[in-house]
Amino acid sequence: MASDSTSEGPVHTEVYPGPSKGLLLLVKVLGVIMVLLFLALIAGIIYKAQNTKVAPPVSEIMELGLDPATIRLMELDGNNLAITTDSQLLVIDVKQRKVILRSFKP
Repeated sequence: MASDSTSEGPVHTEVYPGPSKGLLLLVKVLGVIMVLLFLALIAGIIYKAQNTKVAPPVSEIMELGLDPATIRLMELDGNNLAITTDSQLLVIDVKQRKVILRSFKP
């Protein structure tokens, strides 16, 4: 008795659904947006690096008649700048650019 059946085991015929076209489009759009934002970040860094403003020297803002070698301490508290030198104490309102207090040491 010869058998003519050639069965090789069970065959899996399950079909897995692929990603939908909408999901692929969403991933592509988000990728393009991310690349554009990265390029904008790089362009912003380059722009900031090339367009820096240099602060004017202190002597042009206010003439206080201080020798830089005599300055011992500078403290900023809000809008007030306190400068302690060997011989005096100055308190300046930075916003209004006015000397509030000038006290000489005895």
